[in-house]
Amino acid sequence: IHKTVGLEEEIIMATLRKRGDSPYWWLYWSVNGEQFYKSSGIRHGNSRNKKPARNTDAHRFLVAFENKLAFSSLGISTLHDMTCTELLDKFMADYQSQVDSGAIKEQVFDDKYGRVKTWRKQLKRSGITTVKSLTPVRALDYRNNRKKPNGESLSPTTWNREVTDLITIWKFAKDKLGVEAKNEWQHMKIANAKPKTEKRALTDDEINTLFERGHELGQEWQYLTYMMYFTGCRISSAVQLRVDSVHFDERKIWLSNKNSADHNAYIPTQLMEFLQSYQPAGETWVTNPSPRYWTPKWFREIKKIGLTFSTHYMRNTYVTKLTKKLDQRVTMNIVGHSDAKVHELYNRNTAWEHAAEIERSLCVRVLQNESDNVTVLESVG
Repeated sequence: IHKTVGLEEEIIMATLRKRGDSPYWWLYWSVNGEQFYKSSGIRHGNSRNKKPARNTDAHRFLVAFENKLAFSSLGISTLHDMTCTELLDKFMADYQSQVDSGAIKEQVFDDKYGRVKTWRKQLKRSGITTVKSLTPVRALDYRNNRKKPNGESLSPTTWNREVTDLITIWKFAKDKLGVEAKNEWQHMKIANAKPKTEKRALTDDEINTLFERGHELGQEWQYLTYMMYFTGCRISSAVQLRVDSVHFDERKIWLSNKNSADHNAYIPTQLMEFLQSYQPAGETWVTNPSPRYWTPKWFREIKKIGLTFSTHYMRNTYVTKLTKKLDQRVTMNIVGHSDAKVHELYNRNTAWEHAAEIERSLCVRVLQNESDNVTVLESVG
């Protein structure tokens, strides 16, 4: 760490070392050749290294001490800071390591990488050049000036998705890189961004229409519908499914999962008969294995047979129907959910299915005395 005082450069150095007469790491530092030392109060335990390993309590203590010493001598109260450019580079490097380990799919990484380019420009435009330069005013300015490539303002739902990523990046700076900065993004979400109408399970009439008139929309559209209804998979899993991932002899399909390990699905009889008579285009079951192509196309096509719902209604229907008969833990395993809270969002069992029990449990009888005054409310359940 260097600091210039007039024409003279002051050099500050600090290290942590072991001492034979102490179980603690000892801090040694020098200022222009003058030596100082003190105990850190942190035990080195069974460490065989002469210096503490990175990301240990002792190493973080050393970094904090160096920053505090350097900045106090410069008359600055803040500690370690980092440019947003460096932060985003380190964040994506960490993301790449997760891709290499198989924890995150390459498609998810590519999508995030594309967004980072936009964030980098927008952060600079709003004056957020370092982690610590983020203030409520600058965060609000970032949100207010956020536009789509065509100049349109982002919808609340799209913004909340973006700011969730920014919250994660600033949390990464704190947890992984040791930059103590206030995460102002947490206060920038827009309340009630999601539409009032939530996804639901399909009615029997809608299901019948899907299968009675689906042939009008082509073989590939039918394939996606059968896959989503009979396995509960996302449309991305269906369009990217390889032909060799379907094992008819075992009645098993290996499906990709969004942010976790792949899982297998059982092939019901109707789906099996459809797939056996289906002629795939090549290595995948559809000609264009792109979710971005098929998600809007499937929704546009379904309107031609008088229905209006997105592909995810199919997954909601699958989970809801299975949860009526199976334990929640079982259905979580079947659809590849690891979080019970997330899984519960898909279970659209409604209160009116239990109307008789609710009426019987909550109905009360009003008892009156001779003066017509209410004396008792008695449950008749």
